[in-house]
Amino acid sequence: MAKILYSIQGVGMGHAMRSQTIIKHLRSEGHEVLITANNKAYKFFKEVYKDVHELKGVSFVVDSEGKVKVFKTLAEYFKTLPKYSYYNFKKLIKIIDDFSPDLVVTDFEPFAQVISNVYNLPLISIDNQHRITHCTLDIPREYRDEYLEAKTVIRSFIWTADYYIVTDFYNSKVRKSKEKVFVVPPVVREGVMKTKKSNQGHILVYMWEKYAKNLIPVLKKVKDQKFIVYGLNKSKRDGNVTLRPFSSTKMVKDLSSAKAVIANAGFTLMTESLFLHKPMLVAPMGSQFEQILNGLQLEKRDYGMMVDEIDQANIESFIKQLPRFKKAITKVKFDDNKKLFATLDRIIKRGVK
Repeated sequence: MAKILYSIQGVGMGHAMRSQTIIKHLRSEGHEVLITANNKAYKFFKEVYKDVHELKGVSFVVDSEGKVKVFKTLAEYFKTLPKYSYYNFKKLIKIIDDFSPDLVVTDFEPFAQVISNVYNLPLISIDNQHRITHCTLDIPREYRDEYLEAKTVIRSFIWTADYYIVTDFYNSKVRKSKEKVFVVPPVVREGVMKTKKSNQGHILVYMWEKYAKNLIPVLKKVKDQKFIVYGLNKSKRDGNVTLRPFSSTKMVKDLSSAKAVIANAGFTLMTESLFLHKPMLVAPMGSQFEQILNGLQLEKRDYGMMVDEIDQANIESFIKQLPRFKKAITKVKFDDNKKLFATLDRIIKRGVK
């Protein structure tokens, strides 16, 4: 059995939710897992596990529309690197001395990379971001700049690992590389996996606060449709729109019983919507390339629509096309995390010999 240092990026909740499922599997296999995390991931895990250590981490710099400012993010990263490095190294060195890990796993958390290099420990990267750097993608010309910017950020956070486990909706092909890269289906949380699908007629809406607020008047104009909206953290009913405060459990229930989803194009919600066969209307947030890629892949397989802005015309067009989207999306099949777990188990056995 292995002693694993598992370090998690806390910008957004997708990293934490994915990692929780993987950590649960590792512990069920008898491995000893010690968790380090920053930002939201640390706050999430300290409520779940006792032995969690906080790291300092740089958040992405975004503008008012949610667009990642690449060069400002990198500038902030390198500006705070000395200060955060001192804090994180001091903590991590003590952790390493006390815990003596056999290997390190990172979900896009950059200090795990440094520790693996300093202590000559195998590094396993598990995330969806490395689709952009390690897979062959068909990128339309109009998105080339965003694509190159995204690659720059990803390479600056995790510049090399011994193994990459890349979660992807559509089994993208690995670009020719000397690095060991494995593409697996996305992680599905146990709560989502066990929920029963139904169609109670509503459309689930989950968006960043600014987008959700601006969308409410639009939703009220769409006749004969009911919308359940998350993102404003309010409990209120206004005509055909019901606002709900965030609750992971309640949201899973509303998602599983929805007929469709309107959202930005985040990876985790798209994973769960596809798993539950819910067509999606998505508007990538602030030209973020990762979300653009998710939307492109969604449209290519006819599982929904990607638009620049969600307005009344787009919503009504989406609703009219739901029968076609539903027919296509019922073909989506996940493997209950089996391929990811098997790949990870095989790498760990190889790495600790």
